Amino acid sequence: MRASDMSGWLLLGLPGALYISGLAQSWIGIGLFVGALINWIVVAPRLRRQTEEYDNSLTIPGFLGNRFPSTARLLRIVSAIVIVVFFAVYTASGLVGVSRATPDRGEYRAPKTV
Repeated sequence: MRASDMSGWLLLGLPGALYISGLAQSWIGIGLFVGALINWIVVAPRLRRQTEEYDNSLTIPGFLGNRFPSTARLLRIVSAIVIVVFFAVYTASGLVGVSRATPDRGEYRAPKTV
């Protein structure tokens, strides 16, 4: 999860913030690093233990379904819908960011042949 939510920000957002505001915004990168480190130290070991305890779940819907078996179907459906909706928003924002970052606004121009 960390890799997917950080990719667009690290490729577009952070360089843009540094470019616009200068090195004063470098605290953002430091904060992102510290947050990821805390995630690895505090959250990851507990999540890994619980994942192994609940049938080696590979996805969040699977984990929630195995963790709460009485409402497994509903939890899997709701979490899958939430993931699809937010992934669509994430993908759309990445496409908008890339289109704004390119100087020709995404217009394709065929190369000139000699």
